[in-house]
Amino acid sequence: FALASSGDPRAEPVLKKVALEAPAEERARAPALYLLYARRLAESGHRQDSLRICRRLISYYSAPHEIYVAGHALSLLVEIAGEEALDDLLGAMDSPDKELRAAALELAAGIPSEKAVGRWIERMAAVQLEVRPEILHMLGRMGAKSALPVIVQALESNEKIIRLAAIPAAARLAGTDVLEKLFGLLRKAEPDESEILKESLLLFPASAVVTGAVRIFEEMPSSAKAVLIEIMAEKQAAEYLELIFAQTKSEDTVVRLAALAGLEHLVSEKDLPRLLELFLKCEDTAERIRIQKAVVFSARQI
Repeated sequence: FALASSGDPRAEPVLKKVALEAPAEERARAPALYLLYARRLAESGHRQDSLRICRRLISYYSAPHEIYVAGHALSLLVEIAGEEALDDLLGAMDSPDKELRAAALELAAGIPSEKAVGRWIERMAAVQLEVRPEILHMLGRMGAKSALPVIVQALESNEKIIRLAAIPAAARLAGTDVLEKLFGLLRKAEPDESEILKESLLLFPASAVVTGAVRIFEEMPSSAKAVLIEIMAEKQAAEYLELIFAQTKSEDTVVRLAALAGLEHLVSEKDLPRLLELFLKCEDTAERIRIQKAVVFSARQI
């Protein structure tokens, strides 16, 4: 520990030896001491030696049970080198370990330069399919406007995992310009994609997303109508209460249940009589529970 804290280049041979020849307990502590040593080296002006040690740790500790060491080394590398560590972050995308890739992408989000964004876009085209969504998520979190064309293009991918990553990224970066594309995806979305679309559409202002939802409502399939109803309800679009009430009589169970659940967010005290009428006529337990909640919400406003 004393040698690691010294930040003296002469201590390195001893610290390297510990990882190989010391008793098990000492070997287990060796990575933490080596990381401490790398930090102290950088602080004492031996920056290149520090970076070399970080890179050595990243390549040496690659087994699943010790990948956390590589993650800490990568973090220290970025702390010391900043954008100069970009190649190391890009290289981490070749790791089969998702945890290390996630750590690298978290660090990459803190380097939002145009050069870095361009390199990540290039890298995304070369990595395995399962890694591309991870990079798309990172570009969205980074707020990388220059990546927007690639993200919007990814919305049209034939691979669902790519679309699922591109949807929230596009919603964050493109603004209302991408609303029509998201509504278009909703028309043919499977349940998991519908949920991501709903979460992303809720990021938009009510004035934009509710107006769009009402405009396309009648032409959408039942599963999409249910999502649009949920969006209108969560955005508290009480001005469209009659549209929701009309759907409580839908012959489609999915739409009807969504409409009954949505009433709770939209009704006022003056709607209590027709809610009670709806409740008394209803025989289905699941539907009665939804109407009950709307009745309570309405009564509380008196």
